[in-house]
Amino acid sequence: MGARPPLRAGSCMGCSREERSNDEVTPMTRYAELAVTTNFSFLRGAAHPREMVARADELGLAAIGIADRNSFAGVVRAYDEAKKRSIKLLVGTRLVTTDGFEVIAYPTDRDA
Repeated sequence: MGARPPLRAGSCMGCSREERSNDEVTPMTRYAELAVTTNFSFLRGAAHPREMVARADELGLAAIGIADRNSFAGVVRAYDEAKKRSIKLLVGTRLVTTDGFEVIAYPTDRDA
């Protein structure tokens, strides 16, 4: 199986390969990483939240979502770095229950 062709401006699923190959290649500029785990998730994440936010901004990501395991611990330092930069920070947490159920939650307001 060959590699997928790159995303192209104005491309469509119904277009022929020849039509798609004539289009200019455009980078994906509105990508946001949503499931980042920092070094505040013990034995799960390795990078510091400030470093992750800085790198995401350098890469041109639209946003980064910090979701540490059963904690909001990493978001404080991530917030400090994000307010110095032009990247949106999404504050979340990865909730893991004792029976192994796992979900990433992004509260939408203070009450949540």
